[in-house]
Amino acid sequence: MNKTQIDTGTPDTLGLFLPPWDLLQNHRVWDGDEKGTAIIDMGCYEFGAPPVGVGNYELPITDYQLTNYPNPFNPETKIVFDLPESGNVKLEIYNIKGQKIKTLLDCYMSPGRSEMLWNSKDDNGKRVSSGVYFYKLQT
Repeated sequence: MNKTQIDTGTPDTLGLFLPPWDLLQNHRVWDGDEKGTAIIDMGCYEFGAPPVGVGNYELPITDYQLTNYPNPFNPETKIVFDLPESGNVKLEIYNIKGQKIKTLLDCYMSPGRSEMLWNSKDDNGKRVSSGVYFYKLQT
């Protein structure tokens, strides 16, 4: 948070319609000077709110070999990926606005190579227009 935002809030919340918590579910109004003065700070996280646990976790480097062909495609494309280990897998298609178009997979899978064919239809069975689409593999 920018230091110029610290303690720039006001205890007068009339007409602001602030939710009672910030994005981390900390109370938005708190005793900022520990003398009973309510303080609200600007921003999505409140200054002085209790700290949140921070971990230094390293993500494993895994090569999923995620590709699709043809790209660009019309009217279908094959998405190919290799799973290094078994587990729950979700494969979803998104449009350029970030809206989910189609869930291709949502199941438990064994390790190895898998291929999924997307026929450019959404979850309602309607063909989507030509354009840029993204796919997300979540394991």
